[in-house]
Amino acid sequence: MRRLIESVGHECAAVTSLREAVALMHERPFDVVITDLELDSGNSGLDVLEEAKAYHLPCIAFTGSTSQITRQRLLDEGFIEHLFKPFDLVEFEAAIIRVQARQLAGRSAHLTATNGPV
Repeated sequence: MRRLIESVGHECAAVTSLREAVALMHERPFDVVITDLELDSGNSGLDVLEEAKAYHLPCIAFTGSTSQITRQRLLDEGFIEHLFKPFDLVEFEAAIIRVQARQLAGRSAHLTATNGPV
């Protein structure tokens, strides 16, 4: 995953546990969190999502399930994007671009809302 992210020009901090992820989110800013739904550590991507929400970070989930019900559940839980495994570079980069576009739109809306008449 790290090589995929870096191959399209993004920086990446890879971790192996929820605890490491939370520590990094606390230490430095991130634009997005990307997680597999099924983690080896006994936690799930939903646990990662809950922690990322505390830092107002958008999350992308990827999973081997191709069920539209699973996809909708993940989006309902708060993931901003979902990718079915295996996914290719084009799908991955498109998801990153959509997240960035939403972030920019959110910033613009915030600026518009707070910069009213004086």
